[in-house]
Amino acid sequence: STTVGWCSGGSVGADFAPPEGGGGGADGGRPADGVFRGRGGGGGTGSVTAAEGTAVAVPAPAASRFVWMEPNGSDEAVTVGAMLFTLVDPSKGHEADYNRWYESDHLYSGCMVGPWLFAGRRWVATRDLKDLRVPDGVPDDAAVARPVDAGSYLATYFIHGGHEAEHFAWANKQVFELYDNDRGFDERHHAHTSLYFFVGEHRGVSSVPAHMALDHPYGGLVSIHVDRENDVRHEEYAQWFDEVVSPTLLDGSGPVELVLDWRPIIPKGSEGNAPMELGTGPGTRQRSLQLLFCGSQPGRSFDPQRDWDTITEVVDRIEESSLATVRLAAPFLPTI
Repeated sequence: STTVGWCSGGSVGADFAPPEGGGGGADGGRPADGVFRGRGGGGGTGSVTAAEGTAVAVPAPAASRFVWMEPNGSDEAVTVGAMLFTLVDPSKGHEADYNRWYESDHLYSGCMVGPWLFAGRRWVATRDLKDLRVPDGVPDDAAVARPVDAGSYLATYFIHGGHEAEHFAWANKQVFELYDNDRGFDERHHAHTSLYFFVGEHRGVSSVPAHMALDHPYGGLVSIHVDRENDVRHEEYAQWFDEVVSPTLLDGSGPVELVLDWRPIIPKGSEGNAPMELGTGPGTRQRSLQLLFCGSQPGRSFDPQRDWDTITEVVDRIEESSLATVRLAAPFLPTI
C-alpha cells in the first residue's frame, strides 16, 4: 500500500484512524474525576498499529491516497491526536549550520506548514543535562537513546485529533520532495524519531489544556519512556500514576505542572522507510511515553540540576511499582 509519513522523515501507512471513544472503557482512563483523560476505543487492525491495537482501518479514496480535505468545522474542539517526537544530533562541527537550517527552514517547510499540525517546539539537552539521564545500560533492543547521551536537540509537534492521516499523507510527500530538492541536512543523526498517539493527561493545579502545552511558556521538559510489564495495559499504569505519583508530583509545590501520556505508532515493514535513518525504533506495544512539562509559574521555575531529585523519585516509584521498567528519563530546556 502507499505509505504516508511525518515531517522529519519516516513513513506510516495511510489506512488508519486514531483511537476514539472514551469514558470508562478499555482505554478510557478515569473521566469521572477529570484527572486522567484517556482516548478510548477498541481494537481493529490497520496498516499502522498504535500500542495495544488502537488503530483501525479506514478506506482510502479510489483515485489517490493523497487528497486535500477542507477544515472540519464540526470538530468538537481543538484536540491533540498524535505527536512527532524527533531527537537528533548534528555531526560534530556542523552544529551551527544544523540549527540555522532547522530553525529557519525545516521547522516550517517540513512541519509547521503542513495540514493539521498546529503546534511545535524545540528543546535542547546540553552536556550537563545529558549527564542527568537515567538509566544507563539499557539493553540495545529496548533503548530509546543509544548510547544514553545520544540526542541533543528534541523537536515535538502536535497533530490535530481526527486528522492524523491527512497530515501524514502530506508529510511523507513533503519530506521526500525537500530532500530531492537539496533542502535536507545530511550532517545530522537521529537518536530516536517516532510518532505517538495521545492517550491521556495528568494534572494537578494546572489549568493549561493539553493542546496548548507546546505554546505555554514552560521552562523545561522531561521525557520518560517506559516499557510496561506484559500483562499491564496503559490505562492500568495511568491509574496507578494518578493515585500514587500525581498527588505529590502535581500538587503545585514542585516544578512539574502537567503530564501528557502517549503510546507509539508502530510502522509495519517498509512503512518505516525514510530518506534517512531514524535511530532507535518505537518500541513494542508495551511502550508508553510521558512528557512532564515544568516550570512556568513564578517561584516554580525548572532547574534540572536542582530539581532532578524530583524526577529520580518518579523513576524510583515506577521501578518499585512492578508495573513498568524505565528505559529513559531525560531533561530538556526550551530553545528556538
